[in-house]
Amino acid sequence: VRELKGQKDVLLKVVAGEQELVRLQSRLTENLEAVRTAEAFEQTLHSLSAAVHLLSARNRPNAA
Repeated sequence: VRELKGQKDVLLKVVAGEQELVRLQSRLTENLEAVRTAEAFEQTLHSLSAAVHLLSARNRPNAA
């Protein structure tokens, strides 16, 4: 009986560990998606900044 209780305790720890791994994997997936979104946003800002610079250069009156 004592051995069965020990096995039960070990099994409960394994199940708890698996649940924690699932939670961590879900959190990692969320974080990776946030990083991808931030990178896409940063690239969009970079492209818009480049477009503004080009338009500003075209519309700038010649100094000569």
